[in-house]
Amino acid sequence: MNKDISSSRPSTSRFSTSRNVMKEDIENFVRKNRLTALVVDDNCVNRAYHKALLNNLGFECQEVGNGQDAVALCRDKAFFDVILMDLEMPIMDGSEATRMLREMGVRSIVIGVTSHTEEWEIREFIEAGLDEFQQKPLTREKLISVLYELYERLFP
Repeated sequence: MNKDISSSRPSTSRFSTSRNVMKEDIENFVRKNRLTALVVDDNCVNRAYHKALLNNLGFECQEVGNGQDAVALCRDKAFFDVILMDLEMPIMDGSEATRMLREMGVRSIVIGVTSHTEEWEIREFIEAGLDEFQQKPLTREKLISVLYELYERLFP
């Protein structure tokens, strides 16, 4: 997967100009389809914050504190439409967890989030099988931007 980490994400203003898709349309899409999300982060404050962002957009969320627990959930046949995956965690980091999820055939949209800025770390994380990557802090605008891109993939 060759993703250019230096490319910028579309601004949230694209919602009002591209095919008349609005932020509310994304929220309605999430709620109507009862989308689910898994938040994977060892920091309980980050987990609570990311879960609140997702809940406010209509996602039904679960959370775990490390990659190993995320892999175990999916191995036990839990399904999530979106997985927010932190990079640096104890027991199993985000790169290893993402790689294992992909090897298991998990087709969830995996969005990597990290505060790391080293290009090699980010590239390794992306190459593990991420669909998207965002620098922390993840904001409502960044999350909606990513969801918009996913919406465009599903409904070109």
